[in-house]
Amino acid sequence: MADIRVGQRLVLGMMVIITLLVLPIIWIICEALGYQSRYNDTLGNLRDISYIVQESEIQGYRIMDYCTMNKEIASSGETEIVIEMLDCVKRIRKNIGSGTRYKENLARLQIVENLLMNYAQDYKVGVGKCGKAFSLAGDMEFYSMTDTSAYIVKNCNMLLSLEMNRSEDLKNEISTDFRRMLVTVAVLVAADIALMVFLAQRLSNRITDPLNLLMAHIAEISESGLLRGEEVQE
Repeated sequence: MADIRVGQRLVLGMMVIITLLVLPIIWIICEALGYQSRYNDTLGNLRDISYIVQESEIQGYRIMDYCTMNKEIASSGETEIVIEMLDCVKRIRKNIGSGTRYKENLARLQIVENLLMNYAQDYKVGVGKCGKAFSLAGDMEFYSMTDTSAYIVKNCNMLLSLEMNRSEDLKNEISTDFRRMLVTVAVLVAADIALMVFLAQRLSNRITDPLNLLMAHIAEISESGLLRGEEVQE
């Protein structure tokens, strides 16, 4: 009965070790997904900055053309573009974070945000003067948008350069951390395998040792002549 209990404990120990082998694999998958998410956020910043540059650079001039055509404001999509540019700034700020490591990025982003707020205010005032359709009634504000856009583009390009450097830093950081994590997992897996082999050997001995002892005892009795050969075979 004691041997059975020992065998059960050995089996339970092997099951625990198998579980410990699976956990590092799950850990490495979760970490990889986290790294991918962080890097995707950085790429998202580059896309958002590029969007602000592309739209702010031409929007004021496009609206001035609409003023000569009295294009409807609601169907033009220009209001949505202004809102999206402001949302881009929020996403960029969230992805950079609030740490001091990239304070230059945050400082440049703050300049871009201030300029965009002025830009959006000019748009709001200009649209308010126009009514339902773009008209020359808001031309001063729309001209002001084109002036502001030059500063927006300049600072966005500077921010874009900083964010590209940050993405490179992040890529190197991820590569270093991932290699370190793989070494740690390899050591843990090797230790688990060694322990599992040891327990498997112990379990095997628990099963075979009594059988070997029994066979030796039978052989000893057979050799002493107490059992006939036929009885031993049975």
